Amino acid sequence: MKILIAGASGFVGKELLKSLSNESSHKIFALSRILKKNSEMDNVRWLQCDLFSLKDVESVMEGMDIGIYLIHSMVPSAGLVQGDFQDMDLICADNFARAAKENNLKQIIYLGGVIPTAEADLSLHLKSRLETEETLRSYGTPVTTLRAPIIIGRDGSSFTIVNKLVERLPLMILPSWTSTFSCPVYLGDVVKSINYVLGNQDFFNKIYNLMGPDTISYRELLEITAEVKGLKRYFFNVPFFTLQLSRLWVSTITGTPKDLVYPLIQSLRHPMLSNNESVLKIPEYSFKHVKESLMETLGVQKIPKHQNLFPVFIKNNIFYHPSIEKKIVRSVQRLNRPFNKNAQWVKEKYFEWLPIFFKSVFVVKIKGDEINFKLFDHWNLLTLIFSSERSTSDRQLLYITGGLLAKKEQGRARLEFRETTCGKFFLAAIHDYRPSLPWYIYQFTQAPFHLWVMKRFGDYLNIK
Repeated sequence: MKILIAGASGFVGKELLKSLSNESSHKIFALSRILKKNSEMDNVRWLQCDLFSLKDVESVMEGMDIGIYLIHSMVPSAGLVQGDFQDMDLICADNFARAAKENNLKQIIYLGGVIPTAEADLSLHLKSRLETEETLRSYGTPVTTLRAPIIIGRDGSSFTIVNKLVERLPLMILPSWTSTFSCPVYLGDVVKSINYVLGNQDFFNKIYNLMGPDTISYRELLEITAEVKGLKRYFFNVPFFTLQLSRLWVSTITGTPKDLVYPLIQSLRHPMLSNNESVLKIPEYSFKHVKESLMETLGVQKIPKHQNLFPVFIKNNIFYHPSIEKKIVRSVQRLNRPFNKNAQWVKEKYFEWLPIFFKSVFVVKIKGDEINFKLFDHWNLLTLIFSSERSTSDRQLLYITGGLLAKKEQGRARLEFRETTCGKFFLAAIHDYRPSLPWYIYQFTQAPFHLWVMKRFGDYLNIK
């Protein structure tokens, strides 16, 4: 089979590549935004792909049999990112699902998070995971969803936070969410599960939870981690430590970016448990217990007897930003969708609304496929070219090609309006835009002005 892996450079993706490379019958294609050298593994080939570009995803997916989707958009994808991570997730998943339909993929395997059935008020992080599931399924390609709680594995974001807290704090004051229960699962067991459902029609359009055999609280996970590392640590529970304080505390102590740690901490108030009917069981295979998983991950063969009370600071930091061009912009806004209206309608309304709202300070001139934004009908600020070839009624694409506010070399800079598959929203997005203003000035002038304009346009749509 030809297998395409989105998110192959992440900690799950890297382990999965090692596993699949042993299957000589498969051809593995790993996606990366930055072109990577092809590995020494004969059946693994790296392909350059920007998941925010539908054209890119359609191109790399041509001829593939199975797509494995491991993407979570909680790290920046441009020098300036405007918008919430869940909207970034939605665009990437929508592109992947559209391309899967176009290329007749046999199966999509998605690794998401456990969704507590008893909880109505999900965190934004878990809502986004659920929305990604629904989006991947919405174009008709069979999807196998594997939902995991905290994954114990080197370089995993949640586990690395736990590891750093234990390393750096001899004494920990623990908020109430550390009493929440979960069933941590070992990275190797997650990879085994993906391999098990790969290409198997019995698992098409099914949802399974990947649960380790131990049901423990986050406090117990911290305690076992300290034990395996041979570190003497003291833990005290307090009832008044809020989620907001917890996020600040964890981000400061571990050096984890706020954009990553805040959604994760917010999700920890939910018990990550499952009923037995929804748990994936692999014949003649047992998932590892927490202590065994920690020893395997940390390379510990025997638990040390020496107890060290002093903090140990980890020098290397895995929370790096990908290699991206610093002075490009990505801006994504979610707009409520009036009943029975499509992307073509919202694009036309946007260009009608702008000059009316600004009382002719800004003028929109449309001639054929060319659209110009002008100041006082004199200075041309931006030129856009409508792409009829790449547009459909549910997605309208315009390339940014010039104007006083755009650098001459725009590359693939574009504005798009699209319907989301859940039917409730439009997404208005700018990708790969290179402003002509000096970067520092742009960040405090044009960038916030654009957000303000889109907010006003969203208010206008709410009235329609």
